[in-house]
Amino acid sequence: MEDRRQFTVALVDVDHFKRVNDTWSHQTGDAVLQRIAHTMRAGLRTGDLAARYGGEEFALVLDGLAGPKAMEICERLRARVEALVWDGPMSDSRVTVSIGVSAWRPDETVDLTLARADAGLYEAKAGGRNQVRQSAGTAA
Repeated sequence: MEDRRQFTVALVDVDHFKRVNDTWSHQTGDAVLQRIAHTMRAGLRTGDLAARYGGEEFALVLDGLAGPKAMEICERLRARVEALVWDGPMSDSRVTVSIGVSAWRPDETVDLTLARADAGLYEAKAGGRNQVRQSAGTAA
């Protein structure tokens, strides 16, 4: 019998990232992505994973977590990014992220877990950005 452990997936998208590239350059945008990636990795536990998922989006895997604790970690990461102080041409700017969260369920594929996290991400963006959401009707 296969032993499947609990985990939560979070999809993180940098809010209004196109504006960073268009206003300050793609080099600045790359530096912003690198700093956000470092900030998120530093805020995760041993065993958790953070990876670039495409464009200005990251995927997090929170090992052994579901429910309120997973949401707490994602909220803490969101706040850490929002609190970053930028220097140079972005010194008066703020960068935020929106996060969609979904716990894997033993009766579903990882693709479905990702789809629910993506739905949560769209809800966070539709709700005003700079927030953490799990898709309605799902348990994180």
